Formats: sequence, structure tokens, C-alpha cells
Amino acid sequence: MHRLFVYGTLTDARQVTAVLGRTPPSRPAVLPGFRAEPHPAGPWPVAAPDPATRLAGILLEGLADEDLRLLDVYEGVAEGLYARTAVTAEVDGRRVGAWAYVKL
Repeated sequence: MHRLFVYGTLTDARQVTAVLGRTPPSRPAVLPGFRAEPHPAGPWPVAAPDPATRLAGILLEGLADEDLRLLDVYEGVAEGLYARTAVTAEVDGRRVGAWAYVKL
């Protein structure tokens, strides 16, 4: 099972449910070393590296491979809008491995 750090439209549980057909468990989290900035292709945020900042978001847990495939489609990975990248998020004061959609 996978974890995914989200920080934009996917922080809304209704949107996650619309994409996945279910609402996975989630917890507040932060992503050290990233900040949100406007995406150059549209009116939504993108996580950009910035070692001086921390990006607040939510950690989705218990995701299957098929969930990630659906989320990749939603985020436009094949179109080059985002890259799904392995990151280290912080949850409840501890560091955990996760995926995140970030700037290319």
C-alpha cells in the first residue's frame, strides 16, 4: 500500500472520492523543502523545491497501485503537468515515505 502527500485540490475529501470512488484514511502532514506556487499551465498549485520552507497538506494512506494510476490521470502526469515523486513527509512529528505530485 502507498501513501500520497497532497496539497491542492486533493485536500478536499469530496474530490478524492470523485477520483477514487472512495475516501482513503488521511491525516494532516507537512512536506519539508517544498512550497506551493502557481502552476504555469493553469489555476492550481504545484509543489516546487525550496529548502527554506515547508508545505502544509494531507497524507492519504492505504492507496493501492490502481489508486495511484487513477490519481496520475487526474493530475495529468502523462501530459507533463506534474511528476509523481518519492518524498519524505512529516506526520505527527515523525518522518514517513510517500509520493507527491511536484513540479517537473
